[in-house]
Amino acid sequence: MKKGILAGLAATFSLFLSLHIFHSFVLGNVLYHGLLCFFLPLMHIGCSGSKWKENWKGIGFKVPLARRAFAWTAFLCVLLWGLVFLAYFLFGRYIPEKQELWELIRALGVSRASLYLIGVYVIVINPFLEELFWRGYVQSFLMNGCSSWLRILVPSIFFGAIHFFPLILVLPVGQSLIISSGIGCVGAIWALSRLNSDSLLPALVSHSLGADLVIVFLAWRILF
Repeated sequence: MKKGILAGLAATFSLFLSLHIFHSFVLGNVLYHGLLCFFLPLMHIGCSGSKWKENWKGIGFKVPLARRAFAWTAFLCVLLWGLVFLAYFLFGRYIPEKQELWELIRALGVSRASLYLIGVYVIVINPFLEELFWRGYVQSFLMNGCSSWLRILVPSIFFGAIHFFPLILVLPVGQSLIISSGIGCVGAIWALSRLNSDSLLPALVSHSLGADLVIVFLAWRILF
């Protein structure tokens, strides 16, 4: 369990450091997505010699039972569509004006043209990397041997915590805490689907099409 907690702390610190100390979106992606979400899981998979295929499946990338996977994916997508729109309805009025948002985006080193690529990145790449790290590497490997509730609880707490630091860039602290706590609960549901379906695919698909797709759509509406 200690390794799982250390991985969560490293992810949380990497986003705090990049967004609030260095004010760099690129650095955040390098530290969090590149080093933690991508490099560490692949090191675990690739350094096992002939067992890399078994480790790839063990971390969650295998086709689950069709009915169970479809049921989880459909349920999660519908649930997340509702939750994202509900959050926007409740907290959208706290989002700064468009001009202030553009100033923040430029301060993070992001150009207007690159936002289109970032949108695609958020929908396609981000879900893969986060599920690989949180529900795959941390839950299935670092937390292996712990009880089921710990394997769900610990990664989900840190999954919510890492979203707090981007949120407080645009929302008050109180609203950011509420939303990041909700994201942690969503992480727990994804972790439960990982245990129940024995695969990352339901969480991966719903993360992309159920959560990030709607978030990008709403961001586009606000900014453009």
